Amino acid sequence: MSFAFEAALRSEGLQHLAGLRQEIGDAYVALDICLIRPMCWECEGSLWGVEDDDPLRPLDRVPVLKTGSEPILCVYDRANQQVTFIFHDEQQPFELSCWRCGQVLEIRDGETIPGYPESFAEYFKLPEGGPTDPPKSFKRTLKAIYGFKCVGCREEFTEEDLTVDHVVARAGGGDASPLNLQVLCQSCNAKKADRPVRSVELYLDILLRPQGE
Repeated sequence: MSFAFEAALRSEGLQHLAGLRQEIGDAYVALDICLIRPMCWECEGSLWGVEDDDPLRPLDRVPVLKTGSEPILCVYDRANQQVTFIFHDEQQPFELSCWRCGQVLEIRDGETIPGYPESFAEYFKLPEGGPTDPPKSFKRTLKAIYGFKCVGCREEFTEEDLTVDHVVARAGGGDASPLNLQVLCQSCNAKKADRPVRSVELYLDILLRPQGE
């Protein structure tokens, strides 16, 4: 993978991350994000050793967060790693490709296919772990990506009046990985300080939308 492509992928990931944090609008949330890769049934069998007549585990279904405008909802069964598509507003069938073998998958209303979970950071080539304080150049970039808006109060500020906050505070072991950083104004940052945060698990439909959208 070329350096330019990896850089573009990282930039796209940071844009998605900023959009999610701003949509949630809660400075006290640590995000655990996964994407779901579409997969064919043959690859599921070879990857996990699953047979067609194997019984399903008890269902553990969660909604998949929409990131596009298509009238498609997805529900992910975490226990069996399967995703079901629900169409609205006369959505037409579309095609996806198995991430392992490239087989074309025709997706219709009510269709269920295997879905392979991949961490957001891994897919978008975002570093995990690392130093406790990000470099100044990255702080400037992050503030711009957030549109110079605070996640907490959602107000717009000058670059100088914004801070790059550790979601999980450094005092609590938080690092400077992009998933643990957010943009806050000085007031919201002072209120948050080292207070505890809660973890939220999210699944995104980025790889489950019609190709080319």
